[in-house]
Amino acid sequence: MKTIMSETSLFEGEPDLIPVCRVAALTGLSEQTVRREIGAGNLPGRKIGRRWFVPKVLLEAYFLDEPEA
Repeated sequence: MKTIMSETSLFEGEPDLIPVCRVAALTGLSEQTVRREIGAGNLPGRKIGRRWFVPKVLLEAYFLDEPEA
């Protein structure tokens, strides 16, 4: 079954780069879990200075990606 994306974004109104603390608040995950997912390569993240950010479009793809059976 294919996922049909609507015209609206899951994270509409959020900046293009979302800080880890905000990703945690939006998803209900802990900051530690978000960082662990980034470290494991499951969630793309970028370090800018001392802070980690997740690109909004890649965060959407992470949640819309269908698990492989």
